[in-house]
Amino acid sequence: MATVTAAGILATSAALFGIWIQTAPPVTDHVHSSEGKAQDRADQQEPPFAQTDPVYDWSGHGKGGAYQSWALDRRLTAAEARVLRGIDLNDPRSKDRLAHWARSIGARPILERPEVVLTFQLRGTRTKPVVINQFRANVDEATCRTSKAVTVISFTSQGGGAPAQLTFDLDDPHPVAELEDEKGSGPYQARRFDSLSADGDPSGFRVEAYSKRTCQWTIEADWEDSFGKDTFTIDDNGKPFVIEAPVHATELWVDNWTTKRFVPEEEFRW
Repeated sequence: MATVTAAGILATSAALFGIWIQTAPPVTDHVHSSEGKAQDRADQQEPPFAQTDPVYDWSGHGKGGAYQSWALDRRLTAAEARVLRGIDLNDPRSKDRLAHWARSIGARPILERPEVVLTFQLRGTRTKPVVINQFRANVDEATCRTSKAVTVISFTSQGGGAPAQLTFDLDDPHPVAELEDEKGSGPYQARRFDSLSADGDPSGFRVEAYSKRTCQWTIEADWEDSFGKDTFTIDDNGKPFVIEAPVHATELWVDNWTTKRFVPEEEFRW
């Protein structure tokens, strides 16, 4: 004689009364679903990227110092010019000596005359991919002005570096990123696709920014993922980048490759 179970009675009764009873999913499915939702919540608490500190790229310029140019809002005196001519660039301490002397007369360091070149990396922090749709420069127009620099002390360029990856014209009303590589140039949005996640490799970026003004600025990365979209700000250790373009400087001192001394530009022989 067959044994009648409670489950069998329930199923028979349900069939008689036209009731559909769905079997509960396995416990493991509930666990996986719960874990997935918990991971999604954790992902949403993370910023989309982690940024490395920017590194200023001197690949096309003399190396060895934190800054490559110095600006002063007046002309050098005759005594100051003699001191500058006397700095021997063969001396490994010459960069430190120049920096100390330049600061003592009120000069300020600048990254470049018309451009800034820097590199940084973005690393994904979420388990699901985050896609970068666009890069653009955010120029703080309230800080922009014409440089007051009259004198510039600069190391001359001695060969170019690698092609720029992202370029920004900071004087454009809408400075979006142009991508330059061995295939040419064009808008980043049309030429490259960056998708970052916590388990993937970081993406490295080399940036060239140009301006005829002195300004503060940051880089904005428009991104989106399965949760939504937003903008991530790339800056200089929590501060804006600064570009100084002393395009109206009338006194330019450069390093002479032959004598390893600073001379006025008009005395330099290419």
